Amino acid sequence: MLRVKKRKRIKVAKKRFYLIVGAALIISIYGFNMFIKQDAPPKDIKASVPVVNNKVSITASNDGSIDMEENSYYQKYTIHRKTLSDAPVYKEENGTINLYLYKNDVENPSLKKTANSTSSNVFIADNENKNSLVILFKENYDKNNQVYLDNKDSKNIIILISKVNNPTKYKVMLDPGHGGRDCGYQYLGVTSLISEKDINLTLVKNTMEELRYNGCEVKLTRYEDKEIDSLLKKDLRMRSDMANEFKADVFVSIHVNSGVITDKNYKSYSGITTFYYGTKGDTTLPERMRLAQDLQDKLLLTDNWNDRKIQNNNLSVLVHSDMPSALIECGFLTNTGDRNRLTNKDTLEKMSKAISQGIIEFLG
Repeated sequence: MLRVKKRKRIKVAKKRFYLIVGAALIISIYGFNMFIKQDAPPKDIKASVPVVNNKVSITASNDGSIDMEENSYYQKYTIHRKTLSDAPVYKEENGTINLYLYKNDVENPSLKKTANSTSSNVFIADNENKNSLVILFKENYDKNNQVYLDNKDSKNIIILISKVNNPTKYKVMLDPGHGGRDCGYQYLGVTSLISEKDINLTLVKNTMEELRYNGCEVKLTRYEDKEIDSLLKKDLRMRSDMANEFKADVFVSIHVNSGVITDKNYKSYSGITTFYYGTKGDTTLPERMRLAQDLQDKLLLTDNWNDRKIQNNNLSVLVHSDMPSALIECGFLTNTGDRNRLTNKDTLEKMSKAISQGIIEFLG
């Protein structure tokens, strides 16, 4: 009898122990979550702390962390942060974009002093979360404003405030050639493997940002490292089909060239070629040629590239596209000089800007 009671007491003690441990875990997890909520900008916009009314117009200083520039389509703000992060946390309400940031992640939340600096449309607001910062951007229109990470440096956040009711006059489809298991040409260097597919995607994403700022609605055939379809023939056809379905005004496919290794002179080939397609009597041929020439001319200005001219070629993505289209071969990975350019970040940024300028010039 005594043993039975002892066993019962042990069972009760165990239950109490487990209850205490469980409660402690719940409290610690809850406390940890509370710490996170206090230390970070709110991730759930609907549950975010309200911005109080005492917003203050942002100042301008020589070392400000917010750049501002503008053209006829947008006011563009670039916020420079110290660390990488996921997609920006923001919401639009009452004619403003409210952007939530870590307070310690923005060194000097003020506009960098330039000729374009203006504090009339940007404000800082207090909020209940002492470790977060809220920056408000006044909207001119309630549509066509954009907030996204800078593709060139994902520490930066870009805010585009529309200056006109409909800033996107044109549609552009960009195609980063290859992707996924289809790597395109690959060069094995001393310290790394250089893949054509990666260079193509970098060039296209940079070009997309330039075109966005200049009043174009832009779509990509791929936004990440993947093939469109596992069958090459179908993959190529789908790229032009996507442009046709989007009803793009312009379709540009971007690639990097390579010499054929069986040719003993393959390392000597260099330069940029832009391809177009058309047959005699084709009414779209002059437009396609003009697009190719505009792109070629702008690219040749960037970094002393060899001019391999524009060329007519029945490449699949060009043959099956309904709109003016071009395919650019942006140098040779098999050539030392070209390869050095194509692996240089600044050169790729200049090339992307040139491609966007060529498209904008063509669109007029």
